[in-house]
Amino acid sequence: TLTFSYIGYGRKELKVSGTNLNVQLKSIDNTLNEAVVIGYGTVRKADLAGSVSVMDSKSFKDEPITRIEDALQGRVSGIEVVQSGVPGGDLKIRIRGVNSINKSNDPLYVVDGIVRESGLDGISPEDIQSMQVLKDASSTAIYGARGANGVVLVTTKQGRSSGTQVVFDANVGISNAYNMPEVMSTRAYAQALVDYKGVDRAQLEGYLNGTNPGVDWLDEVLRTGVTQNYKLAISKGNEDTQFYVSGNYMQHQGVIENTKFERYSAKMNVHSKLFSWLEMTADLNLSQGKGKGAGFNQNQWNPIWIALNYSPTMEVFAENGSYSLDPYNCIQRSPLAYLNGTQNDRQKSSVSGHIDLKFN
Repeated sequence: TLTFSYIGYGRKELKVSGTNLNVQLKSIDNTLNEAVVIGYGTVRKADLAGSVSVMDSKSFKDEPITRIEDALQGRVSGIEVVQSGVPGGDLKIRIRGVNSINKSNDPLYVVDGIVRESGLDGISPEDIQSMQVLKDASSTAIYGARGANGVVLVTTKQGRSSGTQVVFDANVGISNAYNMPEVMSTRAYAQALVDYKGVDRAQLEGYLNGTNPGVDWLDEVLRTGVTQNYKLAISKGNEDTQFYVSGNYMQHQGVIENTKFERYSAKMNVHSKLFSWLEMTADLNLSQGKGKGAGFNQNQWNPIWIALNYSPTMEVFAENGSYSLDPYNCIQRSPLAYLNGTQNDRQKSSVSGHIDLKFN
């Protein structure tokens, strides 16, 4: 006797009486009671009204991203990633916009089942296996009020039982500022000072006849940024024990002078079947980030804004060796003085880990 079954159809049994069997199953109306397996549990199909986005590491493994948040940008609907513009600076993830005016709008981050208060800082993108984003009330029902702004679930890589695997990744990239606003040439700016500001022509004669090229302030504050990223990972195991160990070094030089970020990170994961009735999983993540450079805000102290407004008809340094001040237009100090004098060094270390014991 053979039993035939299929999801959404009734079960049917037939006795084998020959080589050919014609089987017809009838649909049933209780499909809403079927179990649906989702990324964060199992629920009845009737209760699955949530919005879940899943992203596998295959979608970004060949791209030179340096932070996990960059992988979400443009790949998951309803997700917005806001960058501060500073290498290694804060990145804000907003799921379906801003929900509160004076409270936090950050989603809840859950890495390998553990809530991570420090967000995704220090986690190397190369160690990510998959990411899931819960974007509606279903996330709140599971995680309570902490999931009111959405939930980002991250699953990291683990060891495999199929032999030994060694992976080394290295990439180097360059970056430049492009589509910058066009500004007046030194000669046109000097002529405008004479025509509209009443500056004595003799003071600007060198800029007007081209013997003095003046200062290109955007060229002074911008440069070609270089990004280096290196990772070594070793995975090994058998049926009883599997482990995964990785190390990562990343250095990101910004396109603005004196902006830089370095990150060192390491990860270890071990899964072992100690006895037939006991399994253990241990996970440890270490990271240290070092940032350097002035902050960038949308105000009058932004060095790009100052460079766009500073007069080209001047010298970078005064006779006493200090940075010159704009004698005609901008009242702010030199953008180079701001970049070189405001280092704003930052350092952040993170250690996280957990041990799971499973008793059968």
